[in-house]
Amino acid sequence: MFDANWATLWEHVAAAVPDRPVIFHRNAEVSYRDFDDHAGRFAAALSKAGVGRDSKVACYLYNCPEYLEAVYGTLKVDAVPVNVNYRYQGSELAEILNDSKAEALVFPGSLRRHVLDAFAAVEAPPRLLVQVDDDGTPPIAGALRWPEALENAPLPPHERSGDNHIFMYTGGTTGRPKAVIWRHRDLFDVQRYPTYGVLGRAYPTSVNEVVEAAVDLGEAAPRTLPITPLMHATALFSVMDTLLLGGSVVFLTKGFDPAEVWLAVQRHRVTRLIIAGNAVCAPLAKELNRARLSGSAPDVSIPTIWLTGSPAKRNIENAMTPTAIMTPTAWMARRSVKASICSFHISSAARIIALARNSKSRKPELPGLHKMSTPTRPAWSPSRAGPGCPRAGSASPFSRRPRRAPAGAAGYRPSPSSRSRKPA
Repeated sequence: MFDANWATLWEHVAAAVPDRPVIFHRNAEVSYRDFDDHAGRFAAALSKAGVGRDSKVACYLYNCPEYLEAVYGTLKVDAVPVNVNYRYQGSELAEILNDSKAEALVFPGSLRRHVLDAFAAVEAPPRLLVQVDDDGTPPIAGALRWPEALENAPLPPHERSGDNHIFMYTGGTTGRPKAVIWRHRDLFDVQRYPTYGVLGRAYPTSVNEVVEAAVDLGEAAPRTLPITPLMHATALFSVMDTLLLGGSVVFLTKGFDPAEVWLAVQRHRVTRLIIAGNAVCAPLAKELNRARLSGSAPDVSIPTIWLTGSPAKRNIENAMTPTAIMTPTAWMARRSVKASICSFHISSAARIIALARNSKSRKPELPGLHKMSTPTRPAWSPSRAGPGCPRAGSASPFSRRPRRAPAGAAGYRPSPSSRSRKPA
């Protein structure tokens, strides 16, 4: 593993493929040249405000191009991007700002009320406020509009360390939100398989090899549509991987609209959808069924669906049963979180692969997985495996929780409920 810094890697990729599109949003597209220029200008605004090495920059934003440019610009000045849930209100936002000691805050005009509420409770307000216009709301006092933050000359590239940090705050479902602190080099190491391994490429060992991979992919570079929020690791890290490959990121107009998702997939030839759970899968499947029944089904023969949690895939599978098969092409597990990501390639066929829940598992045979954590997995069900599918008993790329040993077997440990249960 080399001393990888994400801003440095993106700068070199942008210089190698300057005219390739990196962002699609509404009817516009942004090239890598302009993306790097915008991030460099935002980095200059941060530097001018005294935000630099190890300073924290809070990104309190919906999914939008400005989110990526803000993260990139933050990394350019050796500062630390901080994700903030856009569902947080004033007191919750204040808690993150206090805990991270954020010196800059980027937020949309539609959330300005929560920003003002947070400032009433924050210990030290950020020295730089940048407001992204998403509803025509005038900026709060002392805040720069996003275009104003880009009026500076772009900050020139410089050498950076792989020891710089990225903060990823948890959702606080089991307590208060906590920051998972990633070193750049460690995050790059963990992301090598989902970035390069799934494409069958060797892991790069230098900046030049990263650039060579991006250039070589050309039109085959991924086009990613993150439906899940960039404030979550699943979407942000997947998008960061896309940029390493010289790929493109497609943003929805605003919010989650299933019809817009499938139209964007068709229009921009999306190859990766980042989705999580039935809250997203069910509406997507419903819309696909509705479009099929009305005779207006979009072409979804291209994308790879990246799901978090295998139960969530059932709705998508059922919607695509008449026209598509979802074949696992890769399995990944992040060593820092207890979540797995399954990748499905949609191709023209008529059956769906089902998973057997009670079958034995064995070590994976996919290349590169020996370096990742490997929880047990079920094997393929032979009952619905179509032509070209793995034979029954072959290793599955899906993860599942290990089964409890039967009573009396070695290693059996009764659950608390069974220990307290009285005999009949």
